[in-house]
Amino acid sequence: MKDFFVSFNSADRSWGDWISWTLEEAGYQVFYQHWDFRPGENFILEMQRATTESRKVVLVLSDNYLKAEYTRPEWTAFFVDDPTGEQRKLIPLRVAQCQPTGLLKPLIYADLVGLTQDEAKEAVLLAVSDARPKPSQPPAFPGVSRGGSFGVRGIRPAPVFPGGPPRPTRSGRGGGGSGRALALWEEKLAFLEEQEALAADPNQKFSLKKQIEEAREKVAEHGGERE
Repeated sequence: MKDFFVSFNSADRSWGDWISWTLEEAGYQVFYQHWDFRPGENFILEMQRATTESRKVVLVLSDNYLKAEYTRPEWTAFFVDDPTGEQRKLIPLRVAQCQPTGLLKPLIYADLVGLTQDEAKEAVLLAVSDARPKPSQPPAFPGVSRGGSFGVRGIRPAPVFPGGPPRPTRSGRGGGGSGRALALWEEKLAFLEEQEALAADPNQKFSLKKQIEEAREKVAEHGGERE
């Protein structure tokens, strides 16, 4: 048994090539038409072998795929064995804007649209993995902890070394309520930017980008420089 049969429309062959390569590079075994169906072989028999000797099917989703008639038997062969999706025998990867309908509509797909190559590779491998996709790093704490300190899960950042000069804010402004608020928002912005640089999970990066933008707005609101 191979791990995956990659089902695609010929108009999306470049995506089929890249996804199949990415899966095999990661150590999976793949049935892919352009690599496994050889001249002189019976196409129908090879398709039968691919659908019966693969654990799961990867659907390269696009309007081209959804409108093609010959791709339907490829995924329905797996659907009948897993109509509820408990075994995740159908793994859709959306490579272009489209809206699945019918039996494919309720399936959750991994969206590759608009991603960079590294982000798309990570999304593909997360989609096919049987492991729970919990990030290895803790997410950034989205709120403000008591006392105005910012940190992951309410943990305060390390105190400033007392033997050196006071740590300047980005704007160089000091006391007063406004100055204190500016310092806090600049501190939060610096922390969030550090967390974004360390984040590996795409969902975590997206959340951090939104928080960073909000923090930059607050810095500008209190008289600091918005980068």
